[in-house]
Amino acid sequence: MDDLFDRTVNFGLGLFDYTREQVEKAVEDMVKRGEVHRKDAQGLVGQIVKRGDEQRKAVEKLVRDEVDKALGKTADALHVARKEDVIGAAELRRIVREEIAAALKAQARPKAPPRPKAPPKPKTPPPQK
Repeated sequence: MDDLFDRTVNFGLGLFDYTREQVEKAVEDMVKRGEVHRKDAQGLVGQIVKRGDEQRKAVEKLVRDEVDKALGKTADALHVARKEDVIGAAELRRIVREEIAAALKAQARPKAPPRPKAPPKPKTPPPQK
């Protein structure tokens, strides 16, 4: 049973695309050929579907990690911004509004008149000895 299970699960990458219905049909064909007992068929379907999902997720993670690593190296080498480095339109609007409001507020404040300069102190001659 384990050898059959391993052979069935390791069809190749095509297993990732198999739906539960397709797996059930393949197992039913195996039952008809006498390769699997009917009582084991439903458990085999569950195992195949579960293992296929696990393998698909593992391959997706591997590909995603490799792509991220490659893009990260490329972006760093080319000094290109990544998506997480770029702000969105909504964030840009918020920043611009804040800057405009701050500039208008600063412009509306009356400026204090300049302080008059104190008159220069008269120079006193140094004490004589």
